[in-house]
Amino acid sequence: MRASRGILRRGRRRVAGIALILPAMLAVPPCTAFAGHRAAPRTVMFDALFARSGFRDSAPAGDSVGDRQYASGPLHDRSGVTVGRFSFTCTWIAVHATKVNERCSGEAVLRHGRLHTRGPALRSDASHRWSIVGGSGIYAAARGSVIVHDLGTRESVIVATLTTGAPAHMPGEVPRPAANGTFIARAEAVCAAARTALAALPSFPLDTFDPAHPTADQLHVVGAYFTGAGDPRPAFRAELAGLTALGVPPAQAGGWNAVIASRTAVLPAVEAQDSAAVGGDVPAFVASLQAVSGAIRREALAVAVFGALGCYPA
Repeated sequence: MRASRGILRRGRRRVAGIALILPAMLAVPPCTAFAGHRAAPRTVMFDALFARSGFRDSAPAGDSVGDRQYASGPLHDRSGVTVGRFSFTCTWIAVHATKVNERCSGEAVLRHGRLHTRGPALRSDASHRWSIVGGSGIYAAARGSVIVHDLGTRESVIVATLTTGAPAHMPGEVPRPAANGTFIARAEAVCAAARTALAALPSFPLDTFDPAHPTADQLHVVGAYFTGAGDPRPAFRAELAGLTALGVPPAQAGGWNAVIASRTAVLPAVEAQDSAAVGGDVPAFVASLQAVSGAIRREALAVAVFGALGCYPA
């Protein structure tokens, strides 16, 4: 493991098939769906929550070809309104020493039809890229790409760029003004440099670690790592300084301010967690998981709304 704060949110099995819920964003009235609207790429963003999920372990026990994970639940827009439901299944197709390849398929069931997605995934990835491959009803002609970023075991933020006949506004639609293109590229370059710095840090020292049930001895090791050789805070601070130095974007200044504010709020939560780890304070460390996860969640949602997807939190 590298020095990502993700390992301190919850030990988790990544669920790459979340991307299958994207079609639920396309719900539009049937009388206008393809009634002469120009098919131009547009962007929608949603928050996906698992209501049910599980894993079927085929023989032999442990990770092996044929294992499956599945989930279903509601899809919410950024205001918390439910706009549809999703279901998916991902099947292990190759198991390697450090990664698992999956093949996933699923559908969204909506008021005016169904839409299907499928594609490959790596279980260990935090972000996944998929394709929309058709469906039924008003979704038959929809095509596009999806980026899904996992926020934990039961939530993902989803951004899709799609082409489909639709009314003037789609549920979950977020603006992507062309004027911000250069600004976003500069921001993502700053974030890429931070990721490079984080990737150069030494690996996490514990082979097995459950952040929700640590021992004091484990926390001493974790604290020494995150405040010593594996300290990611210099990279975090340099990234924040670089992003702040970019100034104000040509459009969506409020959205960019939300990115900066949410990123600024992450560091104090991280430092409180480090302090608990260094002190071997199990209750304080466990309590810190929610604070850190909440701060990172708010940052990820702000990044998705603004559109600098290369700046998702590590």
